[in-house]
Amino acid sequence: MANLDTFEDIITDIKDRFDDQSSSTDTSARRWTSQVLMDIWSKRKWKFARKIGTITTVASQENYSLASDYDFGGVYDVYDTTNDFKLFPVQNQQFDLVYPNPSTTGKPQFYRLWDVDADNIQVIRLYPIPAGVYTVKYKYYRVPSNMTTGTETPPLPNKYRELLVLGPLAMLFEKDQNPQANIQWAKYNQKLNQMISDYAEEPGDLDIMQSEDYFKSNLPIIQYPSNYPDLY
Repeated sequence: MANLDTFEDIITDIKDRFDDQSSSTDTSARRWTSQVLMDIWSKRKWKFARKIGTITTVASQENYSLASDYDFGGVYDVYDTTNDFKLFPVQNQQFDLVYPNPSTTGKPQFYRLWDVDADNIQVIRLYPIPAGVYTVKYKYYRVPSNMTTGTETPPLPNKYRELLVLGPLAMLFEKDQNPQANIQWAKYNQKLNQMISDYAEEPGDLDIMQSEDYFKSNLPIIQYPSNYPDLY
């Protein structure tokens, strides 16, 4: 197998195996390489796509944009490293019911995801609204890097980058109604299944018990709105 260090290496390998260096084959190979990559990415939350992002808060600022390569679907383990505190996720509807006019400042204890910024990047909202400069870390899954110049490194582990050759190659043979398509698809599916097996899901995280005093000392008092109905 050829070295597949860049997207350009992949395109070259596709055209060599298809034995066609024409511009139309080049165009198809590039388009289908991107399609195959997105299909692979959609199969599961891959371990190699995990990243850690950093937010530096600003006093009295509630909203912060997540990393530009954040893949919509959630953030994990949001942690205020300055104050040594793990933030709790909260549903927007629940939050709006309890805090209809949030204005309290202090050390963040909750986070929620709702809107996006002007660049269509997910925004995270912290509450209480930070009272100062804190460093907040969060884990997330990134989106695959796109092929633009062709010099980019394909965002797959080395041993599985051949998937980006086999898939488009099968499509090219399929377009020509060549029986080689079935052979390439079989190779593609075999390698993809091996990749799925190698990156199998891990067991769920174990819940860590916290003492009642921990929650009493760290969670803010619920502020019910004045028109909130009686509980009894």
